[in-house]
Amino acid sequence: MVIDSTTIVILLLLVILAFLILFIFLLLGHRRNPEKMTFLEAGNAIDPTTSEEEAPISIHETCKTGNMRDLNQWLSLSIDLNQKDENGYAPLHYACENGHEEAVRKLLDHNAKVNLLSSATLMSPMACLVLGRIDNKLSEPELVRIIGVLRKAGGDINPT
Repeated sequence: MVIDSTTIVILLLLVILAFLILFIFLLLGHRRNPEKMTFLEAGNAIDPTTSEEEAPISIHETCKTGNMRDLNQWLSLSIDLNQKDENGYAPLHYACENGHEEAVRKLLDHNAKVNLLSSATLMSPMACLVLGRIDNKLSEPELVRIIGVLRKAGGDINPT
């Protein structure tokens, strides 16, 4: 069987194309969850016996759920609590929107910016809190308590 130079060139181009597609796939996969990479890159190891459900989630997701055990793990790391996710929100925005008072207190105790505006909607954490009440994610008493926490820390619904 004789292979001519055209066939060799085509095969080489196909191999290069395959490597290029693989590179792009890996690059996009790495960017999909930067907080999880930050958790691992911070020197934290995941136990090989850890199930997928127990694997660390981003601090933003942690603040959505209000899981204090996971939040305390994140707070033990030297991370930027004002880092915004791909939607433009910081962890405090999510803790407020979902009515997690203890998480709000912890984030503020660790110097989260109380009047940080989201990138996409220019909403303050207090505005996210009101949005959470409108969406029935928290009760009126929870709303009032968290407003008190935010106001005590200098929070404003319309910071300038």
